[in-house]
This record gives sequence, structure tokens and C-alpha cells, in this order.
Amino acid sequence: MELIRDIDEHTVECLLTCGHWSTSFSNRSSHFDFPDEAHDCPICGVERQWDVRLQAACYAEIFRN
Repeated sequence: MELIRDIDEHTVECLLTCGHWSTSFSNRSSHFDFPDEAHDCPICGVERQWDVRLQAACYAEIFRN
């Protein structure tokens, strides 16, 4: 399952825990430094975290470096 999808060369969307995609943002965003932050779901209209598999992958990358 895809957890991050490219919108264009510099923009991505991330899968949220509700199963919807986040709003788009830069692929170099500081969002990736704080993977457990809540994001507004454009479909549900409430705050959701990224899918836990994506959070785990981000933390693995953060602690690897």
C-alpha cells in the first residue's frame, strides 16, 4: 500500500489514519521531522495522524541518521 504519493516533482500527500490523503505539501517539509503531529483531513474535516506505518518509517529514518 502506498503511504506517500507524489503530486508533482516537489509536492506530496500522505496517507492518514482515517484512510484519506492529507492536503498536499512540500516533499522537503518539516512535517517529516514530526510524524506524529495531527493534520487536518480534507475529507473527514477533523485532525488525524499519518498512517502508523508511515510514522514508524519516518522515526526509523530519523533515528538512523
